Amino acid sequence: MHHFIKKSQKAPRKELEIALSRITILTSI
Repeated sequence: MHHFIKKSQKAPRKELEIALSRITILTSI
């Protein structure tokens, strides 16, 4: 159960990083 919680916590962080990189690309253009 603890491993599942750790995995679910890791997923949103990666999504946030992708969103952040998308924003930086949009602002750079």
